[in-house]
Amino acid sequence: MGACDGDAWRGDLGYFCTDYSHARGCTVGRRAVGRCSRMVYSADLPRQFQYFADARVGGQRSEDYCPVWEAFSNYGCGEGGEEGADMARLKAAQRGEARCEGCRCAATTLCNSSHSDCGAGREFGCYEHRCLSPTRLQMRVGNTWFDCAEQPTPSRISLPGYAGELECPPAAELCASAAELGWPDLRSVEPASGPAGGGTVVTIRGADLGAADSRVVVCGVEASGVRPLNVSDVGGGLRARLGALVDSDGAEVLGDTSCNVRVSRSGGRYDELTAAFVYVGPPAPPPAQEPVDLSGGWTSQKVLSVSLRIWPYVMTGLTVLLTLNWCYVIVTQCRAQSRIAKAYGGGGGFVRQGSSSRLRRRGSRARPDPGFGGIETAASGEAVDWD
Repeated sequence: MGACDGDAWRGDLGYFCTDYSHARGCTVGRRAVGRCSRMVYSADLPRQFQYFADARVGGQRSEDYCPVWEAFSNYGCGEGGEEGADMARLKAAQRGEARCEGCRCAATTLCNSSHSDCGAGREFGCYEHRCLSPTRLQMRVGNTWFDCAEQPTPSRISLPGYAGELECPPAAELCASAAELGWPDLRSVEPASGPAGGGTVVTIRGADLGAADSRVVVCGVEASGVRPLNVSDVGGGLRARLGALVDSDGAEVLGDTSCNVRVSRSGGRYDELTAAFVYVGPPAPPPAQEPVDLSGGWTSQKVLSVSLRIWPYVMTGLTVLLTLNWCYVIVTQCRAQSRIAKAYGGGGGFVRQGSSSRLRRRGSRARPDPGFGGIETAASGEAVDWD
């Protein structure tokens, strides 16, 4: 056998690979995404460099024909130059990837729901990682950290807004040399909202939150009076008073603002809860409508825009007119009834007898009179037949 034999080459993430060049994977140390250099030669390889049943299969001659994971020139996980900038921006939008000193290669099927061109099947990408202890690994997707061991499906991260999942590398592989580094671990923030004017005292619970060396920042505003909840359990919880959320002019921010809550400790250690607190400001005024530009003449779109703007006023005007009309009708009817009542002296009334048009006025007799509505009073006690 040639040089590519042994644990360093044949381990779970060794140099040696058995796929052909179309396959992707992580390079050694997970520092980049690459492809396998395996290929088929036209003739048998020297006997000492034959690693497959087919004697013509191997890698590059410079590697003693060992097929290895070769990094793509534009897909390193570190902070690269302009060569990989376009790729980094694309993958950040599609899969929530990142490029940084602490970023490592991992298998993923994540795809942002706003993108339909992520590709199908299992891929490999770069994600930031951090070790909280030799057995505790966290991976960051977008702006959120996820604890690999605490996922519903262990070591597989899924999150809202994304299809698929991210496969966490083994903690023993990336964190074997990590000590208990005391990274904060935020779990809850109470209350979940407060006035934008500030003054809300929040309680933050978790682990390794620190005390004297801890800073609490909400929507970029640093809180004051940070202190531990319990002197006997330093690090298990913090209490802090939030400052006011103001705009660039120093005025209180209008409307509701959803904020991330971050706890930072010395040495760059921090944790952040996404959308964990809402600043509630005064209601924002309705947006002002832009005037319709008629300099280029009327178009169907401009006519529709003007119509929609004046329609509420037209409906209000019609409602007022209909209300006034009904009031006029009611007043007119009341006045007519009043005149009729006065014409008959106010006393008594008419009584209908049977189904015929026979009316009896209590205390008088009535008969047709052309002079006033066809009615004339008659002697008491007699009925008038209008037929």
